[in-house]
Amino acid sequence: MADLNIFRVTLTSAQETPPTSSAASGTGEVEWDLGDKTLTYSFAVSGLDFGPAFGQPPSTLTTADDVTGMHFHSGARGVAGPIAFGQLGPAQDADDLKVTLNVGGSWTVRGVWETTDPATIPIANFAAALDRFEFDLDVPLYWDVHTAAFSNGAIRGQLVGDYQDNYYADITVPDTTFADAFQGQAVRLYDTVFDRLPDKGGLDYWTGHLRAGMPLLTVADSFTASPEFQGRYGVPDNKQFVSLLYQNVLDRSGEQQGLVYWQSVLDSNQATRAQVVVGFSESAEHVAMVEPGDYLL
Repeated sequence: MADLNIFRVTLTSAQETPPTSSAASGTGEVEWDLGDKTLTYSFAVSGLDFGPAFGQPPSTLTTADDVTGMHFHSGARGVAGPIAFGQLGPAQDADDLKVTLNVGGSWTVRGVWETTDPATIPIANFAAALDRFEFDLDVPLYWDVHTAAFSNGAIRGQLVGDYQDNYYADITVPDTTFADAFQGQAVRLYDTVFDRLPDKGGLDYWTGHLRAGMPLLTVADSFTASPEFQGRYGVPDNKQFVSLLYQNVLDRSGEQQGLVYWQSVLDSNQATRAQVVVGFSESAEHVAMVEPGDYLL
């Protein structure tokens, strides 16, 4: 498996210079492959409309929130830096960029920044900073989204060290209970979506968001939109998606009746994938299976 440094991104209007009044927000995960020197990114954004810019129908009635540009910029937090690699205005990731409207109105933006891409600033210029991973510390790169109302940038987010692939802190739970219900939810979600133990940095990060009021469905959306999920499973159809949930959560193949039921729920849009993920993750069977002492937290 490739050696990866994983960075989290929280998109807010407060990080703009100067801050804006945009109500949009988002989260993201960026994977740096230390061997190939490629940057795989995935962002989930709410409150903006990417449709018109990408030949899709508008998802809102107003044009003020229409996206007019999005890019990685070179710069520290609080600094307005130059464009390094554009997805729109300029469009420099034509071979990998995917922009998708999600159920509920949010958008997912995915792509890969490679050494062969026509970036304004080559990815090689950031390799040293991305190689030198430190948990919870900024990298001098941020992602910025511009709109019709905020032409200089509506929301932006700094890349922050989150965790390293195959790195797990050697800290065990001293008793048989989770710190609280939110920590238990986060651990079970890692098992459900990634079929792995949670790393300490990621667990602390997502548990903190849950404690602060982020809905579990939003976390589930972020997990399934992450480069880790895409790299492990690709883009599964609904039948494949349900099958992998059975295997990850219950460590067994699904019974035919259950597979047909959950696939039909997704096919008919009775529930989103995030809702099905949470249903599996918080099922009585899974809650009973996931013991705190079994995990490195």
